[in-house]
Amino acid sequence: MVDHKQIRAAMGLLGWEGKELAERAGVRPNTVSRAINGGDVLVSTLRKLQQALEEGGVEFIPGGVRLRQRE
Repeated sequence: MVDHKQIRAAMGLLGWEGKELAERAGVRPNTVSRAINGGDVLVSTLRKLQQALEEGGVEFIPGGVRLRQRE
C-alpha cells in the first residue's frame, strides 16, 4: 500500500494539486490533504488515490515513485 510520502511525490511528478487528485480519485479535497499529511484515511481511499495517480502516469515502486515510461 502507498504511503503519504509516495502520494505527495507522485503529485509532484505530475504537477497536480490536491484538488486535481481529489477530482480524479472521486474523493474530497480535505481527504487528499489528510492523506498527504499522514493522517488517517481508509485503505479503500488510498487505493483510489493510487489508482488515479497511476492512471495519470506514475508507477509506485518499493519506497518510492517514478514516472512510467512512455512507449
